[in-house]
Amino acid sequence: MTRHLIHVGFPKSGSTFLQRWFATHPQLAYTEGGIAGFTSVWDIARQAVTADEPRWRVTSAEALSMPHADAGRPLADMTHEYGPMRAPQRQVCELLGALFPQASVLIVTRGFASMVLSSYSQFVRTGGQLSFEGFCRMGVGAPAKEDGWDYDHVLDGYRRQFGAAATLVVPYELLREDAVRFVRVIEEWLDLDSRPVHAAPVNAAISPIEMAWYPRLTKAVRRVPLPPKVGRRVEARYLAAAADNRYAGAIAFLQRLRPLPPVTLEPLRDLKDMFAGRSESLRGNALFEPYADEYFL
Repeated sequence: MTRHLIHVGFPKSGSTFLQRWFATHPQLAYTEGGIAGFTSVWDIARQAVTADEPRWRVTSAEALSMPHADAGRPLADMTHEYGPMRAPQRQVCELLGALFPQASVLIVTRGFASMVLSSYSQFVRTGGQLSFEGFCRMGVGAPAKEDGWDYDHVLDGYRRQFGAAATLVVPYELLREDAVRFVRVIEEWLDLDSRPVHAAPVNAAISPIEMAWYPRLTKAVRRVPLPPKVGRRVEARYLAAAADNRYAGAIAFLQRLRPLPPVTLEPLRDLKDMFAGRSESLRGNALFEPYADEYFL
């Protein structure tokens, strides 16, 4: 009997890697942006007569753990700031429970300091122009002032809704250090056949110096006086290259000419206090013991 796996994020916690794995494992059915491996109701009709049933159907979206009005849009294109998260997170969990009461849930978390820096890296590579200080102050992408990264709240909700046995939480840090073991943990939990793991990093964060330079490069590109149509084309090409960090060499050259201070967590000196009490449910979990410091445990 085919079962349903819901992967609810968190953002910057290996979701792109996981989604590529979901798409290539022969016992899983997954479609980017789809639900349970389907892109539409027509897809259900087609697959019913043309495809073998997989062992699991997969729904995966980071926005399920961080629901907001701009879900699905690039981080730099957001027009709404993150607001309080606990109520929307609870509502998403309850809606998923009502739609798919027998589903299993996979949650991947990330240590707080690394999560904030990686979120900013994603922001500037997709066209964000705010400084790191402004990014933290606005709560864009890394809602440190809010309650979005409250792992205890999210885990409690899904364990209550789907049951503790049907909810697996895994640290991103395990993927970072041992992708094969990370995948094996999930395969064993889902009772899947083991498959080769391609451990190449996906959507890796850029360096602190590159984080400092990208907002400046983006502003410079957007200031060039070009006809609107040409300007949009130039900006699109620039952003595509920035997303792949293809300006790393140019930034290294610029850094030698005019050094900029690297991005650091200095604007968030109270980071530990800010995230205190948001990961206590991970204490004692063997998978998290090597990374206790990253979760302030």
